[in-house]
Amino acid sequence: MKKRKSKIFNSVNIVLIALLFVELIFVVDSEITGNPIKSVIKKAVAVESSVGKTNIAKTASCVPSKEICDKKDNDCDKLVDEGGVCKTTSTTTTATQNNLGQWLIIFTNQGTQIPLDITNFVCNNETSLIDSWIANEANKYNVEKPFQDVTCYSNQILLTGDYLSGEDFSCEGLVITIPLNTSKVIELLESSIPSVNNAKFITILHYIPFNIPVCSFTIGNKYDFVFVKNTSAGPYPPLIGSTYAKTLTHEFMHKLKATDKYDGASRACLINPLTGQEYDGYDIMCGRIPSGSGTFFSVPFNQLNVSFSTAMEINWTNNLCKDSDNGQNIYTKGTATATNSSGTFSFTDYCVSSTYVKEYYCQNNQALSANLYCSKGCSSLNKACIRPTSTGCYIDPKTKKKVCPRNPVA
Repeated sequence: MKKRKSKIFNSVNIVLIALLFVELIFVVDSEITGNPIKSVIKKAVAVESSVGKTNIAKTASCVPSKEICDKKDNDCDKLVDEGGVCKTTSTTTTATQNNLGQWLIIFTNQGTQIPLDITNFVCNNETSLIDSWIANEANKYNVEKPFQDVTCYSNQILLTGDYLSGEDFSCEGLVITIPLNTSKVIELLESSIPSVNNAKFITILHYIPFNIPVCSFTIGNKYDFVFVKNTSAGPYPPLIGSTYAKTLTHEFMHKLKATDKYDGASRACLINPLTGQEYDGYDIMCGRIPSGSGTFFSVPFNQLNVSFSTAMEINWTNNLCKDSDNGQNIYTKGTATATNSSGTFSFTDYCVSSTYVKEYYCQNNQALSANLYCSKGCSSLNKACIRPTSTGCYIDPKTKKKVCPRNPVA
């Protein structure tokens, strides 16, 4: 029993000595800070804070915060207003924005930086116009906008040496040499800017501090290059209207497989082989309408649209329809020409009987037909209703509905 008591006594002594030692440490620390427990925490925080401040001071002056829609790089990742923080006015209900990538605009130069008035104009004005314009046009065809948002990479990239070796490109019928090795530039951007690999679309605005005949062009379905050149009249494209929005959007549509619809020499819109008519001059892929004396007027960006022809090319719609007699005109033989994913088909009006005409017409860009009553009979020769000699409406004997024919007077 004595030995057991001795062991218990020794164990208690060890615990008491350990507690006394800890207490002595706290007392010493408390003399410095007044709070022994907080003193240890304060020291750890101070060291961490000191290291963090030193690193930030050496690398950048940006203090990270939550990204908001204010045209600034709030979270210090070299991107402005990314992550869908700026909402568009699109009412498209089928969009799944979280699964869409960004459209990133990067500025490059070859020794002379792009002037701030150009970068500010593009990033603070044109990006929001582009975003809302494409969202609205996509909504017309009930499709989702093909990207989440448009944003700028804040740092300009200096290109030298092999990156400036010349390449030959065809531009509006002319073969020109551009001072850029596009494949090397793309490799550089992909290896040095992480957000490039995550972006769905990339536009590279390259500044050339002298006037040479260059143009914009697209490479594949991700990259396009737009050259900003210095002229005696100032930068081109100029800082007026929404010329950058128009140029950037036109090149973007190429990445969706839209084709140019204007002639490089005459500047006129090309002929649509499906309809035999000129393409819509207000289409973003043409953007020119006649202004007299063989000249053409460049349509402002806010008046442009995605026509049905372009919408078909980029798979925003599968149908196109044109009716030669412009609707349900029972007194004129017409042909409705419809184009969809299966091909192009034509349907011409004809007499179903001596009193009814099969009338083909377009509705919602589809070819439809109806058997319409002819009060004076249907001409098998003209494939249309015979015009009555006087105006007036009549009751269709089959439908029992009142019909008021178009242009009834011969």
